[in-house]
Amino acid sequence: MDDPPIEILAQQLTGGLAVGCVYALVALGFTMMLRATDLVNFAQGEFLMTGAYFGYTLLSLTPLPFLAVFVAASLLTGLLGMGVEIVALRPIRLRQSPVLNLIIATVGIGIVLRLLAMLVWGAEPLRYPARMGEGALLVAGLPLSGEHVWIIVLAASAMLALHLFFQRTLLGVAWRAAAHDAATAEILGIGFSRVVTLTFGISAALAGAAGVLIAPLFFVAPDLWLLGPRAFAGAALGQFSILGTMIGGPVLGVLETLGAGYVSSAYKNGIAYAITIVVLMVVAVPRMPAGSALALRYRRVSLADRLGWPPAVAARRRQVAWVVGGLGALLLPIALDAYAVHVLGLILIYMVAALGLQLVIGFGGSIVVGHAAFVGAGAYASAILSLKVGAPFPLALAGAAIVAALLGLLFGPILRLPGHYCAIATLGFGEIVNLVMVNWTAVTNGMSGLSNIPRPRLGPWLVRDDHGFYYLALAVFVVVFAALHRLVDSRFGRALVAARENELAATAMGISVPRQRAHAFAIGAACAGAAGSLFAHFATYISPDSFTLVDSIAFLTMVVLGGLGSLPGAALGALIVTGLPETLRALAEYRILVYGVLLVVFMMFLPGGLADLLPRLVGRALRSPAVPVPAAAEGRGGDPDR
Repeated sequence: MDDPPIEILAQQLTGGLAVGCVYALVALGFTMMLRATDLVNFAQGEFLMTGAYFGYTLLSLTPLPFLAVFVAASLLTGLLGMGVEIVALRPIRLRQSPVLNLIIATVGIGIVLRLLAMLVWGAEPLRYPARMGEGALLVAGLPLSGEHVWIIVLAASAMLALHLFFQRTLLGVAWRAAAHDAATAEILGIGFSRVVTLTFGISAALAGAAGVLIAPLFFVAPDLWLLGPRAFAGAALGQFSILGTMIGGPVLGVLETLGAGYVSSAYKNGIAYAITIVVLMVVAVPRMPAGSALALRYRRVSLADRLGWPPAVAARRRQVAWVVGGLGALLLPIALDAYAVHVLGLILIYMVAALGLQLVIGFGGSIVVGHAAFVGAGAYASAILSLKVGAPFPLALAGAAIVAALLGLLFGPILRLPGHYCAIATLGFGEIVNLVMVNWTAVTNGMSGLSNIPRPRLGPWLVRDDHGFYYLALAVFVVVFAALHRLVDSRFGRALVAARENELAATAMGISVPRQRAHAFAIGAACAGAAGSLFAHFATYISPDSFTLVDSIAFLTMVVLGGLGSLPGAALGALIVTGLPETLRALAEYRILVYGVLLVVFMMFLPGGLADLLPRLVGRALRSPAVPVPAAAEGRGGDPDR
């Protein structure tokens, strides 16, 4: 194949740099938040979307030129970000909640911003009323897009202004001091809460600026938020330093553009994520500090301890509670209509997947944001075994769990990455798997998906209706719950929790932390694969749209909302995350908005998750509320009633 003309290559590089500069602005927000607060702000993409809508409104209703709108929309988005931090995030942070609670709160904030945008501006894509630099510019005799050049110039100007702010202003120096050592900066009179608010405001302003720049190239629509997670890769390539991110964003944009032009346009995002994962594994793992991982900050006090029951009495009453709960679960479908039973079947499927993720996050301490990939792998494996091989349902279910577990073992080394590095790497892994589902048409049938998946058959029993499937899903849930309950109470589970609390101490005691986490990852993936198999035979149709980043974030939300380190909590989280939108269906288009608000409220007032709700209520009734304690005082850190 002949080399492309130099003009085409120049245009590709310019376009890649333009998009990459937009990524850099968004990624700088991620970097600032991580350096100042250790928080991955999942609402960053929504602030980009909001900035684009602000710019659209200002250009439509005012005579302001594009440059003035660029500045005004950025400032408005920054002010919105500061308000969100003060109202929604600061109360959670001051309660000493785990960082994952803050992350899920940003998920709720993102949901609220998306729904508000749809209510105000509508769901249809909007074309920007004004653009900059239309036409071509001749640079060194090469015709380049004037719009791309202007994007590069404005984005570079914004990054230069940010650099000068940090280097030349007293406020910028104070921010750097607080990001380096918050405790010492507090002693010197630098208020950490003000620094966090400033950080959130600047991060939102940068995202808003990116939205105004990128919107003219596409349309203004709620889907613009998806550019936020993609910009993670730019921050990772820059190793989460300010200067590095300014370079990493453009590099990411160029890699995407060249990958689309010379490798495959279908996998251009996958190429960028793959490079990011490799960079993190090569650079971050050797540099990562030895020490604690995702340690829980709240001691979970059981209901038995609240009520002062002796261990023997607590055990008997716990058994009675399980028996009563089991009977209730068996009799529940009798009192419900067909649609409610259908929803309950779906909830049980998600409960199985959430239990597996709880093992990895709640007990293992690794932040995983790509769990839907394993659910999808299991769903496709089960569907293919049933449709093309003719395997009976039990073999398809087992095959789905095995395929997902092998995929988990293959990518298990990702869990060597610390904290947010692991979150970003697993997010990229999930997106790569989704791209494979979309583009491997010979096996997955692409976006058309696989249909006519047979309903489950167990010997002579064919599961024909939702009632039958409910009992099948309930049986799988009980088996998975019982197996994981025994596992976390075993030597393996205790070693896993020890590694979560302090990697260095666990290693000194002879525990192979990477191996423990890799095995937990594989087991959690197997649970997700089993859930995927159930989903495939429940829906009888699957497509890549069912296993996206949104679904991975939903699984993460289930675990955190239910309570880290609690298997019953994971089940409760799945019940709320899946069932609450259905309960609010009477609110029509407002139901998801209410759901997002409730998600933030839950994170504010339930730092230990739903697993702490009843003991906290009893403790409050006994005038003995739960008290935050250091993670080291927690012992196992799990749920005594799990």
